Amino acid sequence: PSVLTPSNGVPETSDESEGRSHAALVRLTGRGAGSVVDAERRLTAAAGDRAASKAGRGERTQAAFDRVRLDPIRFALTQSVRPTSWTVFAIATALLVLACLNVTGLGVARIRDRSRDLELRRALGAGTRDLVRLLLIENGLIVAAGATLGIGLAYPMLDMTLAVMRAFGAEIA
Repeated sequence: PSVLTPSNGVPETSDESEGRSHAALVRLTGRGAGSVVDAERRLTAAAGDRAASKAGRGERTQAAFDRVRLDPIRFALTQSVRPTSWTVFAIATALLVLACLNVTGLGVARIRDRSRDLELRRALGAGTRDLVRLLLIENGLIVAAGATLGIGLAYPMLDMTLAVMRAFGAEIA
């Protein structure tokens, strides 16, 4: 595996119960890379062997590792923004559900307001299938128009949002 260590090389001290630790980025590559648990076990054994060999030669060891813990890089890089991301996701989901309920309510109200029209069509010989087809086509056209308008406005709004974020100093790739 490729190992990238911090430039200062000084072990980070953590909680006394956890012992001393050293931060490193490790990339598991190749066919025999194995799982994260297997890599933790092999690295812990290697650190213990190194400390034992240094002690056998009479050298002082700077850091003794009880065990090696590997964290996926996506967790290490997103740990600080994860709670905020979940909050934004929950708010966006709630707004989307609210919008869907609103559209459903408007559709039901429209059908209720057209009950006389539907009763007249029924009296003139239209079957249930004909009335359902009529309402589905009408609602489908409304949904298609709304989706087209929404997608058409999404791209300019995204550009505008990115411009505002850059104006406030956000670094966007």
